[in-house]
Amino acid sequence: MIYTETPSYHGRRRLLLVAVGLLISSSLVSFSHGVSSSCHHRPSSTSFQGVRRQILEGGNGTLVLAAERTRRPDPLNHFNIYVDGWNVTNTHYIAITNLETMSFIFRIGSAMLYTGQNEFYGSVERTFMYIVKQATGVLTKLTSLWDSIQSAKDIQLDGHNLFPPEFRGNIDHFNNMIKMSNITYPDRVANQTIRYLTGALNPVRYVLNVIAGVMLAVAFLGLLFSFCGLRVLVYLVVADTCMAMDQWVHDPAADSALSQLLPCLDPKTIGETLDITKTMTATAVDMTNAYTVNVSNHDQFPPNVPFYHNQSGPLVPLLCNPLDQNHNPRPCAPDEVLLANASQVYKGYVCQVNAEGICTTQGRLTPASYDQMMGAINVAFTLDHYGPFLASIADCTFVRDTFRDITTKNCPGLSITSQWIYAGLASLSGAVMFSLIFWLIFVRERRHRSQTKKSMIQMNRF
Repeated sequence: MIYTETPSYHGRRRLLLVAVGLLISSSLVSFSHGVSSSCHHRPSSTSFQGVRRQILEGGNGTLVLAAERTRRPDPLNHFNIYVDGWNVTNTHYIAITNLETMSFIFRIGSAMLYTGQNEFYGSVERTFMYIVKQATGVLTKLTSLWDSIQSAKDIQLDGHNLFPPEFRGNIDHFNNMIKMSNITYPDRVANQTIRYLTGALNPVRYVLNVIAGVMLAVAFLGLLFSFCGLRVLVYLVVADTCMAMDQWVHDPAADSALSQLLPCLDPKTIGETLDITKTMTATAVDMTNAYTVNVSNHDQFPPNVPFYHNQSGPLVPLLCNPLDQNHNPRPCAPDEVLLANASQVYKGYVCQVNAEGICTTQGRLTPASYDQMMGAINVAFTLDHYGPFLASIADCTFVRDTFRDITTKNCPGLSITSQWIYAGLASLSGAVMFSLIFWLIFVRERRHRSQTKKSMIQMNRF
């Protein structure tokens, strides 16, 4: 790749662990407040063996256990500081402990949600950008190929067209066929998909950021989104898409919605394209070699004839035709020039010319004839180079490889990050649920105290 440059999932896990570690360390500050003070004044080992505890002696002779360590806001007492120490039978002690626990769980869930949603959004964006990049690459190559085919009919060597009139008519017919096939449709579909996906994910991304950033005040939205179907977007759609791609890879010939994302031409169009490209490649090479033998390497032209350029020096080697008479691949002879190297090799046979176009130095190609030959050779090279590419599109190998890369490289990451979001939302929802429970307990306790106070007032009146 999509693509890519994506960070490893070990790095993502380390990022999440660092975030969780920071939250744990910040949470433990309040936990260790009492311990730190007791550690500075640690009793001797002879006085206390076993469990260490901080003991304050109240005025009534009772012991308040771990008083400093348990000094936390009490949700059942208007969030005033709790001062009664450790006591598992005290509802206020249970309340402050659970409040700290829920706060810790909420921070962990927020960290997981924030990290997971960022990674999930990035994975989805990279995946679809990879698809669009692949589609754009295909269309760019096809456009270059068809431009070469279109320009080939106008190539001339010394005033003569490279291809005969009937062949130039076939080129026009082929270009009309390409226009009718509407090959740019997959590109539009892919770009529309990216726009729709981005429009759908951006609001979710912003909401998840708000949930993770505003903490408890917006945690109810996390519970609401969990119940209202955000999990479908985060998990089910991703899993369904990955499964659909995997199934399409095993049956690419079937007509499906996925086949519209990447261009895969029909066999008839590809077959006609391959026939034309092979014929044009062989014709361009044969015509160039004919010009080389009959003009460039011919020394018997009298002056004042069209083909006379005062040719001299070593003979120009012939081009290698990559196809035989049946348009099957053939190996090149040792003395033949490869199409890819022709521009550099033939440049050494170019002479300097005067105003009439006659060579004044040693050489067999004038700059004008060299440019015309390079035009024909570039067309032949382009058509021969894109032959395997067209064949891969014909049997959908290219599209199948693209989806296989996505299912093996991107889908596992999407699944992991969606699970992070799932776990973060579950943690937030759990924290909200327990907060609601303790809020009900708080309201019940206040009501009970109010009724007790009223009863005591009435008793004092009597």
